[in-house]
Amino acid sequence: MDLVNKYVRTDYTSHEDFYNHFEMNMPENFNFGYDVVDELAKTTPDAKAMIWCNDHGEEHIFTFQDMKYYSDKTANFFRSLGIKKGDFVMLILKRHYQFWFSMVALHKIGAIAIPATHLLTKKDIVYRCNAADITTIVATGDGEVPEHVDSAAPECPTLINRIFVRAAESGEMPEGWIDFTSGMEAASENFVRPTGEEATKIEDMMLMYFTSGTTGQPKMVAHNFSYPLAHIITAKFWQIRAGAKRYGENCMDSGFVKQRCLRMIIPPNSSRSTCCIRLSSTGLILSVHRLPFTVSLLKKI
Repeated sequence: MDLVNKYVRTDYTSHEDFYNHFEMNMPENFNFGYDVVDELAKTTPDAKAMIWCNDHGEEHIFTFQDMKYYSDKTANFFRSLGIKKGDFVMLILKRHYQFWFSMVALHKIGAIAIPATHLLTKKDIVYRCNAADITTIVATGDGEVPEHVDSAAPECPTLINRIFVRAAESGEMPEGWIDFTSGMEAASENFVRPTGEEATKIEDMMLMYFTSGTTGQPKMVAHNFSYPLAHIITAKFWQIRAGAKRYGENCMDSGFVKQRCLRMIIPPNSSRSTCCIRLSSTGLILSVHRLPFTVSLLKKI
């Protein structure tokens, strides 16, 4: 049985058949990190999970085995900082590949990830930290993000950890921050799935987003661990039909919910590769010619 059919029936003969007989298997302890990412690492360890490149000529190709390896190390790193099940962790990581390591690691721990755009300023960070009792911020070293986090920190009493993710454009790591790369690399590659009270259940909170705040302050929108299962139908009837050896291209900021569902959840659910690119327009055109993309999501920030 392939990964898709493990959770949902897919042999529908018509829309009416689908509408009248839709069924989904939703295990009580379903966790995307273990039951999708780690499962693919076990069954197809050498399959490409992500291709990543930037404007500076840097390129990384990660297999599903790599994703398990780095997410397990990141989970152990986070745990060493006291991050535990139920903690709220905000990720301001643009399109850095460390975003994927962090997200899967937080799912494995049972901590709640809060993806956020790098456009947040001091007041936005203060509001989010105090509204959600955020304990940790994992942030890009690009631009003014660390400066905004530091200026907000004195007004965020629950904030304990500030983790710095280096990139080609990063400046020096500010005082009081923890280096992501060195912490992750020093951590053990063996992360054991929690049991008992520390284990996750499908109804536990997995993700939280803040709305744009168009008509007032941003509202918190939560998703539990069943959220990835909701995208299996899209994975089966959209991406798999596009061709199992093709790639999806993404230029969205990781703070947007569409980035999460279309470029992180759907491709693994369909056992396909995903591709995250941080490129200028010229670099983007060159990469499209080099790789067999089927989906192009261009939200330039």
